[in-house]
Amino acid sequence: NYEDHKLNSGTNTKKAL
Repeated sequence: NYEDHKLNSGTNTKKAL
């Protein structure tokens, strides 16, 4: 769902940093 997508996006952003 959308909330899961936001969590995944946050995780990907942290990995990119």
